[in-house]
Amino acid sequence: MPSPAFAAQVRGRSFKPLLVQPEASLPERNFIAHVGRWASGKAAEGQYVNASIRNDRFALVFPAKGPSELFDLKADPMQSNNVIADREATAAGLLKDYDAWWADVQPYLVNEHVAAPLQNPFHLAYRQQYAGPGPNGVPPPKR
Repeated sequence: MPSPAFAAQVRGRSFKPLLVQPEASLPERNFIAHVGRWASGKAAEGQYVNASIRNDRFALVFPAKGPSELFDLKADPMQSNNVIADREATAAGLLKDYDAWWADVQPYLVNEHVAAPLQNPFHLAYRQQYAGPGPNGVPPPKR
């Protein structure tokens, strides 16, 4: 059994209702994706960069450059028609939920000021295992 502190961080959902009663439905919830790459100590500048929040119907997207976009996933699954001007209240609701999530995760950015390793440990392990060029054909660093 996880500790209460750990359990509070986990946002899973049980599929048990679907196993017991296949015609049951699960409550709607948002899904948030964030690339999470920014310069050390500059998390606030990355809040609305390469991120999105979506529910069963809409996706609010924060591209790397340019304004936010809202897509109706039911009517436009390829996300080619930005409907943010027509659905301002929907965008505002998703933005409010996204901002609440962002505020909630700030205490967990515990490595925000940790210096990056000189070499990517995964690349180093690859080179040690195969003794050849690393990912993308990049040769190992000279020692």
